[in-house]
Amino acid sequence: MSIDLQALKARIKSARDSFPTYKILIYGDSGVGKTSLFKEAKDTLILDVEEGTSVFKGESSTDVAQITCWEDLQGYYALLQSGELRYTNVVLDSITEYQELCKDYVLKTYQRNRISPDVPSQQDYGEISEKMRKMLRQFRALDCNVIYVARTKFTKDDTTGEIRIRPDVVGKLENDLPGAMDIVGYMAANADGERFICFNLTGKYLAKDRTHSFPDVLKNPTWADFEKALPGLVPRDQAEVAS
Repeated sequence: MSIDLQALKARIKSARDSFPTYKILIYGDSGVGKTSLFKEAKDTLILDVEEGTSVFKGESSTDVAQITCWEDLQGYYALLQSGELRYTNVVLDSITEYQELCKDYVLKTYQRNRISPDVPSQQDYGEISEKMRKMLRQFRALDCNVIYVARTKFTKDDTTGEIRIRPDVVGKLENDLPGAMDIVGYMAANADGERFICFNLTGKYLAKDRTHSFPDVLKNPTWADFEKALPGLVPRDQAEVAS
């Protein structure tokens, strides 16, 4: 296999000239307001499979694409990767539901012996896990900010028996996906309905902030709070004007 040395040299860029991009995971229970967080996001595309953006009711400047099948998601990735679509921020809402689309695709595409046509086999689950891993890795490599949204699930530690709250993703992605993120935020609400996002949790919950840009707990979070903490979320032309 020949190596294109000139192409390798062309990839080198000064770190001073590069614009930071972030990979962020926000997870929490249904109805806590994860999707509403992006209502004021500028130059942002939401790939929406849950129709959660219906809460915007025409008040948002974000672009929304309704995802109805696994092939839709693959198509939007191809458009973003090729540069035909360009956005500062891309939101995947939600990767929990993307798993269902992936499952439907695998059941439709691969003919295998199954207990029922609608029940995946063990081999199917392996296929789903690998396709999800590949898709999430591909989006992570895009030259833009990518925000993954997920619901929560309860898991049990095999050693301690402790119940843990984790992003609802398939198989080993439960740990692998948060590990690949710059920021993982756990979103919840208290008894009075006040929303908050935690960015520094271990044990039962999982949250982190490699950028050290957020407080441990962000109360009543808004997209303006995210832009203030991470200027790279602001469209580049607006950021240059502001500076």
